[in-house]
Amino acid sequence: NQIEAVSTSIPYMTGQGNHEQDWPNTGTSIGGEDSGGECGKSTETRFIMPTPSHDQYNGWYSIEQGPLHLTVMDTELNCGPGSDQYLWFENDFKSINRTKTPWVIFAGHRPMYYDNSGPLEPFKFFESLLMQYKIDLALWGHIHLAQATHPVYQGKRVIPKNPGDYDAPIHCIIGN
Repeated sequence: NQIEAVSTSIPYMTGQGNHEQDWPNTGTSIGGEDSGGECGKSTETRFIMPTPSHDQYNGWYSIEQGPLHLTVMDTELNCGPGSDQYLWFENDFKSINRTKTPWVIFAGHRPMYYDNSGPLEPFKFFESLLMQYKIDLALWGHIHLAQATHPVYQGKRVIPKNPGDYDAPIHCIIGN
């Protein structure tokens, strides 16, 4: 009931996290018991996202809204090089028309950076994709507080050589 007033009147995009998916031997990369055995079924049934496979369990997708391209990852599933999710990110980022959608936001549940440390496992393996495709902002949840970084790559602040040049993604934990 807490989100009904919002989710019934405007688009409400979700990204699966540990409380939706984590359960031993279900294919999640973390393998905890945070979902209580629901394994994402409640979220997958209530919130149908535009996943490329149309399989809500594989909860990664992207949308465009005006000048914004939003890519959402499923932080509970394998995202390392060669995984379905990683390959999909690469193709999604390649397809972005930065003239039409100059702003690109990447989002997921578990954070890549937290409390001045990172990139955290298992997400450090695709941080180079965020740099290569000049992702502007990365939004994260999981941690129940708010934090933001300077533009950062491989754990270090990035300052562009020339004013106006791309530097690196800014990472924000937006809690819940």
